[in-house]
Amino acid sequence: MKKESFPKKQHYVPQFILRNFTDGKNQQLNVYDKQEEKEFKTNIINIAAEKEFYDFEFMDVKLSIELSLSQLESKATELINNIIKEGSLTQLTGKDKKLLSLFFAIQKNRVTAHRTMISELNKILEKHIIKMGFNPSEVKGFDKMDEKNVKELSIKMTIDAEEQAPYFYNKAWMKKTFEKYGETFLLEEDGLIKKSGKFWDAQWTLTLAIINYQGNLKKIYDGVGEGFHVSDVLQKSAQEVQEEVDKVLEIGRACTEE
Repeated sequence: MKKESFPKKQHYVPQFILRNFTDGKNQQLNVYDKQEEKEFKTNIINIAAEKEFYDFEFMDVKLSIELSLSQLESKATELINNIIKEGSLTQLTGKDKKLLSLFFAIQKNRVTAHRTMISELNKILEKHIIKMGFNPSEVKGFDKMDEKNVKELSIKMTIDAEEQAPYFYNKAWMKKTFEKYGETFLLEEDGLIKKSGKFWDAQWTLTLAIINYQGNLKKIYDGVGEGFHVSDVLQKSAQEVQEEVDKVLEIGRACTEE
């Protein structure tokens, strides 16, 4: 295998962000390990980082997105530090906002929590398949994921995160669009976000319906056939909402290109 040289210890939370939480002099962080219920101090070099976290193999060549992430961090550092210094966002230009939107979109996908989510969703889906009486290995489109698979998918999603940048850039406009349809996003005391509204209610209702009929799910699938379509009424309503959301995103993309 051809070997390339990359930093061994790779941060999933940039060090320039961690520095804002240090004691300043020795760049020491006060850390609390929730699993071990322990408190300790450590240098930012040792926290929010793992060995070869962004390294992967492609056609027997070792590659990494670490250097690309570092380049993006370098561009975002000055902007974020200036926001902290000024205590305001008013000085940001459209170009600045576009860059930060990209930085935030990528940051969302590059952390350990994102990989944990992928792994847990895969396990949940596997359990449901078994519960419905099927063999997961025989279900088309489903693959049981190991640590390597999860890592590769997470890296791919980090690379593709640029597509999510407009959602960050258009946050204010998207908020108005969703609120029109009764959507709410509430921050709970434990840090979790509670979502409610027509979109989420419909999703929850459909989820409950699937679980309720899971005993006869194979019979339902066998009876649908290839010509099955969502009802015209639901499809029309969903399309109207989707067109409005797409319109808002298009406006945002046009602004970011100016």
